[in-house]
Amino acid sequence: RIFVFETTHGPLQAMAIARDESTVELEFAHPFDPATVGRVPLPPYIRGYEGDPERYQTVFSREARSAAAPTAGLHFTPELLDRLAERGIEQATVTLEVGPGTFRPVTVEDPRDHDLHEEHVTVPAAAAEAIQRAKAESRRVVAVGTTVVRTLEHVARERGRVEPYEGWT
Repeated sequence: RIFVFETTHGPLQAMAIARDESTVELEFAHPFDPATVGRVPLPPYIRGYEGDPERYQTVFSREARSAAAPTAGLHFTPELLDRLAERGIEQATVTLEVGPGTFRPVTVEDPRDHDLHEEHVTVPAAAAEAIQRAKAESRRVVAVGTTVVRTLEHVARERGRVEPYEGWT
């Protein structure tokens, strides 16, 4: 099935391939910069946002690979991260490629019956080592956001502990 999207740069043609009942993969006829077409995808609890798309980024953002920002990190600033570091709070980062399924509501009575979407994640060696060190020293590990929690739980469940990992959760 062919779709044509009207944009300010002219028509944009794509072939759609249905993957499941809630996700469609698009294959475009030619490369384009997604930032020049459409709007920033926002979760349903952020309403009426019409500002600069850069404001809907976290300080952790490095590359445009996600369908949405991991919203739990939106309130962090470079100044806040500096203040945490000054207090001796160690920080470690993981890479999340948040998928469009993050917007899909849970519609089943029992959350265990909800079919979660897959997301690509990376737990670098430095992050895994920091988590292992904190646990060995009986220090707390605080994960910012459900996607980070999901990532760490997935790796720990698969490997028995948090180790370096790149793959799907």
